[in-house]
Amino acid sequence: PFPTDRRPAILKRRLLPPIRRRGRFRRTLAPNGHRQTASGCGTSEAAGGPTAGLGGAVIADPPRVSTPDEKHAMRADPLLIIGVSARAAAKSAVRAGFWPLAIDRFQDQDLLRRCPAKPMPEDPGRLVEVAAAFPKCPWIYTGGLENLPAVVDALADHRPLYGNTGATLRQVRDPFLVADTLRAAGLAALEVQPCNTPLPPGKWLCKPLRSGGGLGITIAESDPVLTPHTAYRQRYASGLTCSGVYVAAAGRSVWLGSTLQMSGAGWTGAGGFQYAGSLGPLALSPRYQALFQRIGECLAARFPLSGLFGVDCVLAQGQIWPLEVNPR
Repeated sequence: PFPTDRRPAILKRRLLPPIRRRGRFRRTLAPNGHRQTASGCGTSEAAGGPTAGLGGAVIADPPRVSTPDEKHAMRADPLLIIGVSARAAAKSAVRAGFWPLAIDRFQDQDLLRRCPAKPMPEDPGRLVEVAAAFPKCPWIYTGGLENLPAVVDALADHRPLYGNTGATLRQVRDPFLVADTLRAAGLAALEVQPCNTPLPPGKWLCKPLRSGGGLGITIAESDPVLTPHTAYRQRYASGLTCSGVYVAAAGRSVWLGSTLQMSGAGWTGAGGFQYAGSLGPLALSPRYQALFQRIGECLAARFPLSGLFGVDCVLAQGQIWPLEVNPR
């Protein structure tokens, strides 16, 4: 925010402690981070203290000062975030003026430094019990819970949900219903079929009905021994894999932007169709921008979407081919 020629002087003035000048008192920081004050003439040492012997300085432990995050928490409304990974949502919550609380799988160090967090239980049915340890406050969910509408409903019975309900998830996570909705609106939609039917010609994917991050997706090379209650087939589309991000309310939707999706990138440790990260924002032509907006409007008009949701898709031959909808 400062002009380049002024920045070094400003940083020096802000970051460096005062130094002793012409016999005046000086104030510096001891190696342990505590403040030490010393005059220019002989003063006694703090006997036995952790910083004794530092050139005649008298050391006193200052009163504890709250960290920036703690100061933020004192004046911010709490928001519980639950999902496989909560770190990105926690950072967004802070920027939005909330004090984040988290339950997630990874327990990243930067998340733990930012907010109180508990590990996600192996049994999702215990999420209500784990969440009860946090203050009674609104909550949101991230990736993973879109496949657990019953758990979302159970949590929403105990605290306000800022997002899509279990009833919405049951509809918009149905690949057959989504494909029919897009097709009826004149939008591109990939063919889908139950996995227990004969494999038709062409290249098809076998996709679990409840999965995340591309896990469990395979090329359908023969009739799989699966029931239609656990998986389905979707025609394979070759092109640029990306995701559109939307916000919806009252039957309307706004497309916020899109990102490039990396799938199976070996240098990340991912394989097959595993999600390996996103890059964005993605620069798109006016045609693709208009198509993304139409897709969001179509879905918001048909399903009771509220708040954020994403649409994974493939860009090919001037069309956007949606793969699945991920509400948040």
